Amino acid sequence: MKPREMDSLLFLGLSVGHGDSAETRESIALGEDGGRLIWDSLKCSETDPVSIVYLQTCHRVELYSWGIPIQKIYEAWESLLGRPSGLRLMQKKIGIEGLTHFVRVAASLDSEVLGETQIMGQTKDAIERSRSQGTLRGPLDKLLQHGIKVSKQIRTEAKIGEGNVSVAHVALEGLRDTFDSFEDKKILLVGVGRMATQSLEKLLTMGAEKIYWTNRTEENLLNHPRASDERIQRIPFRERHHWAWAADIIVSAVNTPTPIFSAAELVALGAQRGSIQEACRGLTRGDKRNNFVIPSLKIVIDLGLPRNFDPLVHGRFGYLIRNVDEFRNEARENFKIRSEGALRAEEILQSEIENFRLILRRWHASKEMSELFSLFNFLDSEEGLEEVLLEKSSKIGYKLGTVYGHLMHRLKREIEGLSEEDAQVVLETLVRAWRQPETWLQKRGELKISVSPKESKA
Repeated sequence: MKPREMDSLLFLGLSVGHGDSAETRESIALGEDGGRLIWDSLKCSETDPVSIVYLQTCHRVELYSWGIPIQKIYEAWESLLGRPSGLRLMQKKIGIEGLTHFVRVAASLDSEVLGETQIMGQTKDAIERSRSQGTLRGPLDKLLQHGIKVSKQIRTEAKIGEGNVSVAHVALEGLRDTFDSFEDKKILLVGVGRMATQSLEKLLTMGAEKIYWTNRTEENLLNHPRASDERIQRIPFRERHHWAWAADIIVSAVNTPTPIFSAAELVALGAQRGSIQEACRGLTRGDKRNNFVIPSLKIVIDLGLPRNFDPLVHGRFGYLIRNVDEFRNEARENFKIRSEGALRAEEILQSEIENFRLILRRWHASKEMSELFSLFNFLDSEEGLEEVLLEKSSKIGYKLGTVYGHLMHRLKREIEGLSEEDAQVVLETLVRAWRQPETWLQKRGELKISVSPKESKA
């Protein structure tokens, strides 16, 4: 792969981190098989030297391609959407910049929550899906694998994934102290804002199989990207107290001036369920325990501010309430650690990208040297000797000229990167070695070598 071939790599995308709204992202979304759909629309075949990887999450819609003109991608994508979209608003990066962006995404440096782990899995899934669908191979596959390797190095060395920086994540991780598994737990989630959405994603990654979701404005639930997830069941907001009794875990993250879960309502429901004595005890503190069945433990994660649960509920009816203040300090401390790691992550990223540039140049140089050695082997063969004897050396001269031209072009780039003093020393040394006229020193910016017909026959 030559350095200039890197321009075949193209990145296009929209994401939350770059200020693209959910409406704009939804307008271009094609689903997880988007890469294959674009591939088919372009009528690509398995013999074409092109590749496509499509990545779609709740926070981003991105495409990485190799060897396909951007205008053709736009046309194919627009034909699939069949409606006005935000395609022309997408970020565009080419070559090394596109690879750098991929590393940032996979390492979570481009995520809303620095160091989050979900994006790495989503990125690897997108790559594997593209391979299985036949849209990824060759140079792009190698480049993205290199990108995954670098992103893992960044996460490990910079320690950007240590601890949770999201208050919601810190709170939910604490549930592991009480529950070994979440597959069989009934979970009630209240709210649809950022904190509630973070909680939802975290619960799903923790293995929750049944989440009952409600919100004061039902329309906001219907329009949420997770609305159709089969693990989620929407319930009416007016039935929240009923579901609070049925659930093992309640997570509430609603901005409201007064509690949305009242002790009185829960007392009434408790009475209906036969826990009259326990329900009454909830409002008449200090009553002695009589013979009754204590309800099962219910963990409440109250992320609302002001609090969503009436404080009288805590410790009664089987409810154990933890509020946002308990988790905020831990989240802030973790954020500080990650922020320090972010600086180190950027250093590693830039260093690895520079290393990759060197690798590209070595690949290029190794190809040129391979051509030169092939030519020497040819000259050393009977066929090569026969061509020289038959005065067909013009062909050999042409080959030599081509290889030397590549080498000298590379040499020119190297010299231009030196200081004036060092470059002068190198040029003077080369002149003495090649016995060139001194005027050649003045043509440093036009460093070339050619083989004349006369020299070819020498």
